[in-house]
Amino acid sequence: MPSIIYRSLLLYKLGLLLSYRSKYRKRYTTVAALVPDHVRVVDYCCGDAEIYTSHLKHRDVAYLGLDFNEQFIARLRDQRGVPCQVMNICVDEPVPADFSLMMASLYQFIPAHKALIDKILAYSKRFILVEPVRNNTESSCWFIRKLAYLLNDPGDGMKPHRFTPASFKAFLENYKDRLITLIEGDVEIVAVLKGDLDRL
Repeated sequence: MPSIIYRSLLLYKLGLLLSYRSKYRKRYTTVAALVPDHVRVVDYCCGDAEIYTSHLKHRDVAYLGLDFNEQFIARLRDQRGVPCQVMNICVDEPVPADFSLMMASLYQFIPAHKALIDKILAYSKRFILVEPVRNNTESSCWFIRKLAYLLNDPGDGMKPHRFTPASFKAFLENYKDRLITLIEGDVEIVAVLKGDLDRL
């Protein structure tokens, strides 16, 4: 059974607000600024699709949110009008896109994370990868550390691995020839990679 924050869009957003605090809004404005108009955006592990509802909905962007969580997708589609569908990216084929996007989800796929990135890059012109490198699992309080792990089961098991600034930048070395933009924040690192569909 998924953790409680993956059973409610409201609790999911509350969890993000508590994790990012004053950085919450900036994480979305930073990503939205990297997406031009007149492009197709595919958002993998879209969660509550905040990037769409707050920043892309009223722009000339063709958006599609994809997520493993059937309950989230049903509510986003039926109650909020978000273009989205259920996808298990571990087994399903990616969707071709001008800009693919994954925010704060790559750690959930360790140790198969590189294969996943390669898979999405094959269907993308650009891939915006946003990954937290500081989180509550590093808290000095044992209770907060424990709670952070217990709350992080999207429905297929708890995720024990997390990136640090050093480990994520080391991982990006695999894509140094594809790296277009790197934005290092206090909480997250944003990387824009050139995908296989970019013929330039």
